[in-house]
Amino acid sequence: MRTEPLRLGLMGFGEAGYFLAKGLRDAGLQGIVAYSPSGARAPAGHPLRRRAAEAGVELMPDPRTLCARADLILAVTQG
Repeated sequence: MRTEPLRLGLMGFGEAGYFLAKGLRDAGLQGIVAYSPSGARAPAGHPLRRRAAEAGVELMPDPRTLCARADLILAVTQG
């Protein structure tokens, strides 16, 4: 039986990713990470980085790092 908390990764961090992460964080999930190309390029103080901080999400620099930091990855991207 697993005793460590789930480490959730989000592939994509637009509107859906933000609200999903915020709701899960408000429900008690900690340590959420996400990757999005725009987030990886966003400088400090950028609105996307502020929203990530507000949702309790750490933005990853690339998909490989996201995969290394998460137990479960949800794709939250446009089809």
